[in-house]
Amino acid sequence: MKRWKEILLFVLYIIFIVVQNSHHELWRDEIHSWYIVQSSNTLLDLWHNVDYEGHPIGWYFILFIAKQFYANIEVQNIVHLIFTFGLGFLLIFKSPFSFGFKVLLLLGYFFGYEYAILQRNYTPALFLITLSLILYLQKVRHLPYILLLLAGFINIHAFIIACLLYVYFLWKEDQLKSYKTITIHTLILLCYAALFYIDIKPNATNVDMHYDLQWTWSQLHIQLLAFSEGLLKPSFILGKLGLNNLFFSMVIFLSIVLIPLFIFRKDKKTAALWLFSCLGFFVFWFLLFKPYIRHSGHIWFMLLICSWLYLQEHKADIKIYFLLFPIALFHLALGGKIMLYDWKQPVSQIEHVTSYLKEKDLTQYELVGYVDYCASPIGCLLKKKMYYPQSPNRTDFIQYTKERIVGFNDLELAHFSDSLGQALNKKVILIANRLQPKLADKKMASFNNEATREEENFYLYLFNKL
Repeated sequence: MKRWKEILLFVLYIIFIVVQNSHHELWRDEIHSWYIVQSSNTLLDLWHNVDYEGHPIGWYFILFIAKQFYANIEVQNIVHLIFTFGLGFLLIFKSPFSFGFKVLLLLGYFFGYEYAILQRNYTPALFLITLSLILYLQKVRHLPYILLLLAGFINIHAFIIACLLYVYFLWKEDQLKSYKTITIHTLILLCYAALFYIDIKPNATNVDMHYDLQWTWSQLHIQLLAFSEGLLKPSFILGKLGLNNLFFSMVIFLSIVLIPLFIFRKDKKTAALWLFSCLGFFVFWFLLFKPYIRHSGHIWFMLLICSWLYLQEHKADIKIYFLLFPIALFHLALGGKIMLYDWKQPVSQIEHVTSYLKEKDLTQYELVGYVDYCASPIGCLLKKKMYYPQSPNRTDFIQYTKERIVGFNDLELAHFSDSLGQALNKKVILIANRLQPKLADKKMASFNNEATREEENFYLYLFNKL
């Protein structure tokens, strides 16, 4: 009977994701992954084009291989759904959690929306990490380690998790008692870290990186709250209670670290894995990165992994659910709210602008996109090169160099578009993600909705009428 319940849950999960996915409109970051792949004719092109992403090449390599079979963005959706359903399958059929918790988990925010619907590089890595855990528990020897190393080349958070689990697997197998074994695996991890560093090639134009870190109490307060976004929304809760300050953010942080640590105390190795996961993510985010909820959600994932490992040896210890169920219920409420919002309102106007240009037969005109990183997905969907005032020497792919971090006013955009039209003897359409009041006489169409991402509203202006 239990197996039939799980089969039914898996079928319902697939239907749930497919229906929800059919109403989801892609936004800039989702399309950008395909934009990189579409702009890469060879693997060498791909290697150079990910230089400015701050992400390893893994997800783009998967899409590049898929592109050889079907060269449209729909293949990205298919590939992502395969990983989503694969992860759902593993959580339903292989995890030790109760059936009721599995239902909450899969319908909650992260596994029902953030990592299931948004087509980013998180789900493929989570799938490989989860699969490696299952194979490790089944006593498979080498493959779990290989899968971990592969997962780390898909996104930077997976790299942190992969390194921690790699050491944990060795520790659990009592492989850290031999000097020879320690030396071999230390060299493997050092080479792995070096290759990873070469792969991501940190770029100083990444606006999320803390290059001018302010060692202030305020900065610490922000990072403590950001750390816990993956489990709760502490800033909202503290704000409602009038307690949004460093002291209470520290209390929440310590609670998130210490409560699971107390529960896992019977299994010291799993407790250590949880502690180092928390410290690793916090140090990484505080020193180098500004985490969003899609990043801090990896804290929730690691809590699930540690709980999974704990339950393997302490199946009768149900107090772990006193921790997991409230968080899962919170994610269910949060997910329901955001899923409904996504269902009713477009998150971006990118697809609307693309459809308009196709329907009006305007794609033969030259297109100017400003701001470049907001407008470039439109060129990607049209499979058409665009001109960017911020990146005048490249019309097929944006290089996020320091030189392009400049702003243009209405008249400068008009001059750029006019000059381009005269040089090419073509009509030019400026696609701007901000209203240009001084170009009102050239305005063609507006695509704005207060429910969308503000930077992905668009205004179209026509130049050089021949």
